[in-house]
Amino acid sequence: VSTQSTGAINKIDTTSPPYSEERYKEIKKEVGAYLKKVGFQVPRVPFVPISGFKGANIDTLPTNMSWWMGAKVLTGEKVKEKEATVNILTEALDNVTPPTRPITKPHRQPH
Repeated sequence: VSTQSTGAINKIDTTSPPYSEERYKEIKKEVGAYLKKVGFQVPRVPFVPISGFKGANIDTLPTNMSWWMGAKVLTGEKVKEKEATVNILTEALDNVTPPTRPITKPHRQPH
């Protein structure tokens, strides 16, 4: 079972005030607590504030979030962990490790 996730905090442009760091921190805290309860390793989950409608922080750094310095996350295997900074959503998605597939076992296909 994979326990990798990425937290894209959408509609950051509709907060009051727009692009609010306080609202980002509030959502990150609430969602992080829930993810921890269900078994995720929260230090490995990057939370990235985005605006899907305006395209902010999806594939380029935003100009209207001067407070955003990226998300610090742990990457790599347990014994070889290192800290990385994820700045935009596409970096967070690229940071996900693909699951290993049992290529030596027989092929299984659903009916």
